[in-house]
Amino acid sequence: MKYIDLLENYVDLSTSNLWTTPETVDRLQKYLTSLSTKEFSSLIMISGYIPDHYDHDSSEETLYSKLIELLVYEWAKRIGFDLSELPTQKSSIEDITIQDNDYVIVSDAKSFRLGRSQKSPNVKDTIKSGDYKKWLDRYKSKHQLGGILTFPEMFEWVRSSDVHSYLTNKENRILLLYYSHLSACLELGINKIKFIEYFQNFESYFPRVINKDEDPKSIYFNNLYTTLFSGNENEVKDFLIQSSMINLKIKDYALQRIEKIIKERSDSLKSVVDSFDTLEGLKSYVVQEILPNHTEELIRIKNNIIKFR
Repeated sequence: MKYIDLLENYVDLSTSNLWTTPETVDRLQKYLTSLSTKEFSSLIMISGYIPDHYDHDSSEETLYSKLIELLVYEWAKRIGFDLSELPTQKSSIEDITIQDNDYVIVSDAKSFRLGRSQKSPNVKDTIKSGDYKKWLDRYKSKHQLGGILTFPEMFEWVRSSDVHSYLTNKENRILLLYYSHLSACLELGINKIKFIEYFQNFESYFPRVINKDEDPKSIYFNNLYTTLFSGNENEVKDFLIQSSMINLKIKDYALQRIEKIIKERSDSLKSVVDSFDTLEGLKSYVVQEILPNHTEELIRIKNNIIKFR
C-alpha cells in the first residue's frame, strides 16, 4: 500500500504546477524507471482504480487514466518489449503499443471507480473486440500477435460473461490480465518469450469460441495458468490470494477517503452557515454560492442546445 497515492499525487502536482499531460507523464516516467522490480511490482498490483472524488470526465480523471497507461507501458518494457510506445493520439488507437523489433501487441488499459453504480462494467465498456484488429492492422511490417486488456480484478464478473467468450476467439487473439497478473509476471520473471508463445499457440488453447453458457471464464483462466504461467501455477495462485487481500484494503482506504471528504465538506458548510448573524445574510449566501452548484449542469446543457447546429 506504500504507493497507493502515487498517481494521485502526480495529478495534484500537475494541477498546481500547470504541467501539461506530456510533462506529467515524462516526470512520472523518470520516477518509475528509478524503482526496483519489487517496488514497481508493488505499485502496479494496486493500480486500476480511479479516485472516486474526481469529477466524472474531469481533467484529473483523464490524466489519472493516462498515468495508468504509463504503468502498463513501463511494465511492457520491463518484460522485454523494449520498443514499446505510449501513443499520444487521443482516439482510434490503442492505449499502449507493446513491441520489439519483430512482434507487436496492442493494449487497452482499463481503470474504473469503486463507487460506480454497478460492480462489473458493461461489456461494451470493457472490450470492443473489433478495435484490436483495426489497431493491429497499422503494423503490417511486424508479426501481429494480438491484444492485451489490462483490468482491475475487483471488477471481475462473478460468472462468465461475453467478455470471457471473446477471449477464446482464435480469429481475434486477446489476452485479459489483471494488474496483479502484471505484477506476478515481474515477481516471477515471466518475460516476453512467454507472451509470444501464448499468442503463437492460441489456436491450440482455444480451437473454437467457448460460448457464454459453457463457462468460458473458468476455461480461459485454467488455460492462462497452464500456459502463460506454466511452471509457476501455484505461485501465481498464491500471489492472487495475497493480491485479493490487498485489494480489500484498497476498498477500505477508498471508503475512508470518501468519508473524510464528506465530513470536511459538511463541517465547512456548517461553519459558513453558523457565521451568519441574520437570516437575510444567509439567504443571500444561498442564492450566490449554493444555487449555482444546483444549476451548473443544466446551464451547461442549455448553452450546448443554443450552440447546436
